[in-house]
Order: sequence, then structure tokens, then C-alpha cells
Amino acid sequence: MIVRRPKKVLFYPLHETSIIKFLKVIDADKEGKLDVIFLLTGLRLLKYIPVLLERDIQVWRIELGAKSYRQIVSVEESEMQATDSIGLNRDSTLKVNVDSSSWFRVFIEHFPVLVRFKKGIYFLRKSRVEIRWLLKKYKVITQLVNTISPEVVVLCGDRHLQYEPALIRVCSEQRIPMKIPPVSISPTPNQLVGYRASKGSGAFVSDAVSRRFRGSKQFRDYRGQGYVSYYEPWQMEALRHCNMLTNNPWVIGGSGKVTVMAPGHELSSKIEAEGVPKDKIVMTGDPDYDDVFTSLRHRSRRRSDFLENKVFEADRLFLGLSLPQYLEHKLSDDKTHWSYIHRLCELYCDTGQNVCLSLHPKMDPEKYSYLEQKYNLVIVRAPLRNWIGALDIFSASCGSSTLSWSSRIGIPTIAFDWLQWRLGYSDIYTSAELVETPDEYEKVLTRLVSDNGYASKLGGVLAKLSVMDQGGCTGKVDSSKAIISELLR
Repeated sequence: MIVRRPKKVLFYPLHETSIIKFLKVIDADKEGKLDVIFLLTGLRLLKYIPVLLERDIQVWRIELGAKSYRQIVSVEESEMQATDSIGLNRDSTLKVNVDSSSWFRVFIEHFPVLVRFKKGIYFLRKSRVEIRWLLKKYKVITQLVNTISPEVVVLCGDRHLQYEPALIRVCSEQRIPMKIPPVSISPTPNQLVGYRASKGSGAFVSDAVSRRFRGSKQFRDYRGQGYVSYYEPWQMEALRHCNMLTNNPWVIGGSGKVTVMAPGHELSSKIEAEGVPKDKIVMTGDPDYDDVFTSLRHRSRRRSDFLENKVFEADRLFLGLSLPQYLEHKLSDDKTHWSYIHRLCELYCDTGQNVCLSLHPKMDPEKYSYLEQKYNLVIVRAPLRNWIGALDIFSASCGSSTLSWSSRIGIPTIAFDWLQWRLGYSDIYTSAELVETPDEYEKVLTRLVSDNGYASKLGGVLAKLSVMDQGGCTGKVDSSKAIISELLR
């Protein structure tokens, strides 16, 4: 009998949501077919080290400044300083061209572009700093990959900054397969263009930059007003110089170097239309959709569980609200964030219905706990995907992947866009009502609560579960196992 060894898989999470989803897939590996390794580079993810170590998962960390890397073998060690780390080998054969003569060549190469920039000196300085930083990351990632020797690398995408560009370049050079599971529902390119354009004139690139990347997919036209770039111009130049610039940053999988796992046909067809190679798309379903579907099937049981809370009453509707993370994602100042939070709670509680709040993993529950007593509502600590099917109405900020959960199972949904992102989620999920002001929000919410016909029309027919698409949230596929099978290919 041939005993196959587990496949060594390196996971690189970028945020709390991705690490939680990765762990859900890993926990489904009951047969131990995966030899799991996690690479952590962000300070906010260090709190998950005890969770990872409890599962006997290897944890590697790159210290701040990309100066060193080390394996974390205990919770106590995770708090140690980088002085005990494996230092970069100064005699390494990896050559990083950051000397002054190299920078002179870079300047000469880009001079025709730079002289046309109003802030040419600023552009050159930013590009130079970014190139040095990218090459430093490339060096430490190369040594780390050589130490770990992964057979597969799992990413959150192929267009982020941080260590992702360096890791993709190293894996490409060493021919290590890279795969992206369905971490979140990404906005379409047109939505991203609208978001970038909302930043004002600074988002539009000059003619000099557009000519520099003529024929490239780095730019998108915004309603005839000009071309918008996904990256800042100095970031594009730095990534290009370091051979880390993706072919098309507007869509996940646009680099053409990674395999994208899609929840179903809907997303698969969209990213293929945007240029992702067909042979780089695999439909696996989405574990979150599986849980959402399960919560809908057990709707009555979930509602009974809610009624055990004395705040709730049986003859009232259950309204769910996913609080926006404007402050946590640095999208607004403290005052604006909390004013919106309180306004949302007021509008919801003024309906006289049962109100359930959901917090993003990035949000500290202690900072929001006082809302329960102040507004007589309940913050549900369980993951939203496990109880969203029990709701009568749901609402979340425009850009939240949770909007796809409620919309796809026919729950009347309000997407609020109070920061004027204009992502246009109502165009994708037909059961979502998009509102841009608190007053408009109040009108839609009031109508949903009082007009059952309107709510039913907006929500659609719950029995038509085919809207969930094949693969994921249909009850036909165990998405976690499908993802594991793809990683083992």
C-alpha cells in the first residue's frame, strides 16, 4: 500500500476575513492531506497565532521592515523581538540593484515622462523608495520560499501590494502553482473605476503616463472624463521596474499566473470576459455560501434561537444590519464613523422591530457593546453567514460581500452608500436597493417594514434557489472539499 505524504501548502492571508476562510477550508481536511503553513506579515493577524498553533499549523512571520523572517513555535515566542530571527544572509547571491548608478539609469529611462509631470521630483522619489522596498521584499521572500519549499501557494489575489507582488514573482520563477480561493466577492472593474474616480482629479492619469503604458490594461476610461489607473503612477513604475506589475489589476486573476476558484458560473463568466484565461478558472463553490444556504434551510430554528433573547418578540420582523467599518478600514474619521453608526441604529430601532447587529472581524466588540443597551438591540456574536437566513430584511454598506449573501437567497436588502462610493451593487444583485443618503435610507426601510408586497417583490421568491448558481450555496457541493481537491491537483 502506497502512503502518500501530505502536500505542502503555503497560505498567505492579508486580513482577518481571509484567515478565517482559510481556516474553514483547512478544518475540512479531515484526512490530513494538506501540510499547512501560514505566512503572516501584518501585525493585526498576530492574534491568530494561538489558533494556528493549536491546529499544529506551521507559522512563519516576516518582521517589520522585511529585515528577517522566522518560524513561530509557541505563543510566547510570537511576542519575542526580531533579534532572535533568522537574519538575511548578507553574502546572499541574490543581487538587489539599488545602487546610485542603477537609479541614474532609471531616471534617464523615465526622463521623457518625468519632465511632463508637475510633481516630477515627488514622483521620482516615491518610485525610488517603492522600488527599494519591493526589491527588499523580493529578497526576503525568495529566501523564505527556499526554506519552506511549498508545493502550492494560496493567495488572496494577484493585485494587492504588501508582499503579494514579490511572492507571485518568486513563485513564477520557481514554477510553484498559485491559487486563489473565493475569499470575497470582488467589485467589477466598472465599479472599481467609479470608486477610484470618486477620489477626484488625483485619480486621473496624465497623457504622459497613459502614453507610457500605451496598450496596457492598467487604465480604464471613466465616462469620457479621462483615464483612471488602479495603482498610483509611481506604484506602476516601481512594480514594472521590479517585474511585478500584473497585466490587468482590475480583475482578480488578471496576472494570468494564478488559478482562480470561482463560486459559480456567474463570477466565472465575468472574470473570463475581463481577460482571465479560461484554463485558469475553476468552479469550486464558496464555503460561505454553503453556510448561508444552511441558515436558510434552518430558518425556523434560527428564529427560535433568536427568540430566546428577551429583547426580541415573536410577532415582529427580524432586521439584520452589518455595521460599516469606515473607521477600521480608514475610510473616514472617528466622528463621521460614529455618527453614521448611531444614525443607522436609530433608523433601525425606530421601526419597532427586532434588530440584530453583525460586526466585521476587524471590529472590536468591546467598542460597540454599549449600543445594545442604548438602542435595545442585540449584537449577534456568531458569524453572520450562520444566521442571515433567519432575517426578514438585511442591510450593509455598499462594497460589503455580505450583500451577495442576502441578495442571493432572496432577502430584501438595502445597500447604503453614504460615502458616495457609487459601486453600483444594485446593478449586480437585483434584490438590493441602493441608497446614498440617510433620508433615502429611512424611506426605503420604512416601506420595506410596512409594505409586505414591496418587500416580497424586492426579495424575490425564496423557493427559487437556482439563483444561488451551480457550485456553492446549492446544497449540491461541499465547497471546502472542492477547494481542497483543487489544491491537491
